[in-house]
Amino acid sequence: EGFRNITLLKKDGGGKVKLQPLCQRGCQSRQKCTLRHQMPLYNKQMTLETPKALQVRSLLGVRNLRVVKESKIEKIGITVTSLTPRNTTEALFHVGFQFSDYEDFFEMVNKTFDPEHMIDILFPVMSIIDSVFAAQLLLCLAFGGWLNAVMKWWFLEERPYWWVRETTFYTSASRPVLRQTLQTCETGPGSPSGHTSTAAMMIILSLMWISHVMYDRRQCHMWWWKTVVYPLCGAALVSVILARIYIATHFPHQCLIGALVGSFVAPALCIYISDPFIWKYGSHATYETSRAVAWHVLGAVAMIVIAGLTYLGLLWCGLDPQWTIKLAFRWCENPEAIRVSTTPMYALVHATGSLLGWALCVTPAVAEYRHYTKNRSIIISIFITVTTLVGFQHLQDNICKSDALKYYASLFVMSAIKPMLLLRVNPAVAMWPFRGSKTKND
Repeated sequence: EGFRNITLLKKDGGGKVKLQPLCQRGCQSRQKCTLRHQMPLYNKQMTLETPKALQVRSLLGVRNLRVVKESKIEKIGITVTSLTPRNTTEALFHVGFQFSDYEDFFEMVNKTFDPEHMIDILFPVMSIIDSVFAAQLLLCLAFGGWLNAVMKWWFLEERPYWWVRETTFYTSASRPVLRQTLQTCETGPGSPSGHTSTAAMMIILSLMWISHVMYDRRQCHMWWWKTVVYPLCGAALVSVILARIYIATHFPHQCLIGALVGSFVAPALCIYISDPFIWKYGSHATYETSRAVAWHVLGAVAMIVIAGLTYLGLLWCGLDPQWTIKLAFRWCENPEAIRVSTTPMYALVHATGSLLGWALCVTPAVAEYRHYTKNRSIIISIFITVTTLVGFQHLQDNICKSDALKYYASLFVMSAIKPMLLLRVNPAVAMWPFRGSKTKND
């Protein structure tokens, strides 16, 4: 342990890899001792501590990469042998190698349905078209991201790519080798799958939006649209499930749980929260807007408290909330590909910040900027949206990453401010040149 026998991989002139001593016990300077801890061996290779890896470890709060023993995993009650029998692992092995020709397609699917990318890219694009649709999308993605992260800490399930290396279910001779890609190195617990949950929510929302355009507004009615759209939605969801299994980040049951969660969350949030509030019907017909906003803010704060209590509850039970991060660093074949955004902590900060921003800025006034509104400038809206995204990306790239608390606090503030700019400021400026005209109503 500590700084004993620290070594660094280095290639000699002939291309062979040799071990070079780096420092001995007692080394105090990081400049003299790049590796702070001895990394566990896997595949007879050594993990390299580059500046990027050190930065990621700093944000993750991981100081010691020694991984919990299997006895520790058994101690916290994870019976992976009962959840993942031999035929399930064989299915993972089969998908990983039989679909190797579709690796580029699966990579594209994983990137497309990344929950973080949905909030950072799809939500701004939707805000250009329709503020009500954008508000529904943000609420579903933010609440779904929060629920997914909290449930991961509740279930504490393994991911295939490290479980297959840690479990005693296999002997050394029969242990399968799962295919890994650069997208495999995710650090949170495995269940439920955030990607399949996001995909299910997007499918439900897309069907609701298309149905609204086809029937409610009678603008582009085509009787055959269900025949085309429904099979495409089913194929998209199956593709996401196969993509997650292909890169060995989820077991099949974890993907199915994620899909079920997303399928229930999206319609429930739209039917019982966003739509009655924006259109002021049902219980919101006589409800003051300021009072409803206060309740929404209180709900966002309650979600932050629940997440904090979950984290403290794990510590109180003697469990390390970051044990999966250590397993990821140990068994990922490409530790350089580990991203902070795959951790439950990042997802919680990002989601709760977005929820607070939604609660503060979404009012019935967002219904003034719809896809059928004529008195607006799409060019101005696009310009403001692009400027906002570039500005926020610049700020995020320059956040202090040496201090995890400052980093997450800055991320929370930016996540809360962005919805206000895209859902209120952007529409107001886009409609400003037409302020003297009468806005088209229903």
